[in-house]
Amino acid sequence: MLGLVEGEPSNARKAVQHLEKAGDDSRALNALGVIYYIAPEVFETDPVRLAGFYGVKRDMKKATRLLS
Repeated sequence: MLGLVEGEPSNARKAVQHLEKAGDDSRALNALGVIYYIAPEVFETDPVRLAGFYGVKRDMKKATRLLS
């Protein structure tokens, strides 16, 4: 999924915080857009889908803006 470091659990919330600090870096904005695109829906209840996202939810408006 979003494992950035080998052996470390994924944490999309921390990734979003760091990527938002990157400013106008195109790679960071792309990664942020991907996170918002693949994040689970608001009403998702599958624990496997929710693992690693820690409250980050799908936001297609943000994803579209960031990936455009």
